[in-house]
Amino acid sequence: MRFALRRLLQIHALVALASVSACRAERTQIVVLVDTDYAVPAGIGSIRVSVTRDGAETVRAITLDGLTAQGCTDVGGGGRFCVPLSFLVVPDSRTSSESPVEVRIDGVVGADALAGRALVQRRARLPFAVGQTLRLPMFLSRTCEAVQCAADETCVEGGRCVAVDQPPGVIVIDPRTGVALDAAVSDAGIDRESIDARMIAADGGSPARDAIADGPATDRAEVDASGASPCATRACAAIDSITAGRDFNCVRYARGTVACWGANDVGQLGRGTLDPRAADGTGGSSSVEFVGAVTDARELAAGDGHACVSWMSGGDRGLSCWGRNVRGSLGVASLETAVPRASAVQGFEAHVLPSGLALGQDVTYATASGAVYAWGDNASETIGFSAPATVSRATQFPMVNRWQFASARGRGVCWRDPPTTMCVGSNEGQRFGGSASASGVVGRPTALGPRFRADSIAVGRSFACAINGGAVSCWGENRASGVLGRAPTAADPALIAEPTFVPLPTSIRAIAVGDDFVLALSGTDRLFCWGSNAEGACATGAQREDGAVEPATVTAHEIVLPPGFSRPIREVVAGDGHACALAADRLPWCWGRNRNAQAAVRVTADRRSRAVVTPQPVFAPAL
Repeated sequence: MRFALRRLLQIHALVALASVSACRAERTQIVVLVDTDYAVPAGIGSIRVSVTRDGAETVRAITLDGLTAQGCTDVGGGGRFCVPLSFLVVPDSRTSSESPVEVRIDGVVGADALAGRALVQRRARLPFAVGQTLRLPMFLSRTCEAVQCAADETCVEGGRCVAVDQPPGVIVIDPRTGVALDAAVSDAGIDRESIDARMIAADGGSPARDAIADGPATDRAEVDASGASPCATRACAAIDSITAGRDFNCVRYARGTVACWGANDVGQLGRGTLDPRAADGTGGSSSVEFVGAVTDARELAAGDGHACVSWMSGGDRGLSCWGRNVRGSLGVASLETAVPRASAVQGFEAHVLPSGLALGQDVTYATASGAVYAWGDNASETIGFSAPATVSRATQFPMVNRWQFASARGRGVCWRDPPTTMCVGSNEGQRFGGSASASGVVGRPTALGPRFRADSIAVGRSFACAINGGAVSCWGENRASGVLGRAPTAADPALIAEPTFVPLPTSIRAIAVGDDFVLALSGTDRLFCWGSNAEGACATGAQREDGAVEPATVTAHEIVLPPGFSRPIREVVAGDGHACALAADRLPWCWGRNRNAQAAVRVTADRRSRAVVTPQPVFAPAL
């Protein structure tokens, strides 16, 4: 038996341990996964576990301890446990395994779970899957603290009430293969969690064997839907970077694999299939899965509807892209308008490693061997030279010698050519400055004026922001949201073509822009947001029944990241209406627009599921 799985939680007389043979197919069990966004033990110090079967209820207590610097470990001599944790519920041999079982988890203030006050509760009622494993995620969310649900409902992430007999995130696992048997997806991605197995025994004795003694050959109690082991801790320590497209996200692992989630109507998740959106515009996948055939990625970037990775395998190097290919933005041989699998970009020599990726709306830019290449939609002269409206092969970009901190959005790109800021493409909203072009199109790489010099730049569709010496300035279209960091008034021009200082309380080291909001990360690890908050992109405000949140935060608002978020922040990215941050433990967290599950929360009939106000952890598969 593995030493790592000897930390078994014994709760006497909860349920009887079924007699099993060595055949994995005969196992019948529920693996309950418990996690929370409360501080532990400051917010929740213990949990109360209740299992009701045939009218009889058994209640036991679990005292919690916080996370250590090394991750989630038992720290109290075996008597205290930290979240996330898991336990097994197995059928009593005296009753039918099809009988409904109700599992209730109460998050309790203080260490006395039996007498303490419950802050939040999660319930689920379901039958056993005979001969199989049911994986049941139970996330204790702070958004549920004041929510009152009906008798047969339970509160889940976002403060939503759902039926207890339709628990979100449940997955049936075939123990013979370790593969999911249905297409259920997780609620907030919790089913991707992995924790050391702890068993609930019923006969008062020690469990006869470890929780996975007859399971798949892995050090975890369960496997995810793709058949790969989930993360070794609540974070996927192998995740190295994150990128956001318009309504999807991808992460790159240090070993070179890539996983994505969100919209997939044009194949932007790279899974080999397309998932059309529903008539109301919702859809997508909250399940984080690997991009097929990508194993040696070096750099990752996403655009409106496509993504690309540079790769190096032995002596071979190149660039592969997938997703929307309407105007040749993938640079591949295929003429399909959507390519849902990673395909090699044409035009690079085998020994050249592309890098410096910047992806916009149907256009792609990359550097290689000191030169800049571009391909895709050239209708707004985004490729910056006399060429067809569609360029479907990587073509060298003229007049560019240096390329740092490139940022593309819509039909155009800006970059830092020290000490100058350069731009090309559509000048919508005068995002390239008032002197760049009166016609709205900058057809050749053009240096902006001295006031636009910057350490880094982030381009929106109709505005842009830059950091210079830790100070942030923005310019372009000043929408009603106040995306330029100031309240629009009748006296203000609709377009502000020169950099305008944004008041912030501290020096800024990184910025990211969405369609109508801005994120700024300080050198002291504070995260600020301003602009549209209609769908929770600034992670503040109360959500209405129709899913809408307060409309705007004109001045910079500091985002309070939930307990459990591991600082310092490694990276912040923004899609059109959502945002994600990569924590110090390399666990991604996302929030904001969720119409296509880009915040990794399953989209339901409840319109509140289309916006996520509180940042949620995203549990990606481990290698």
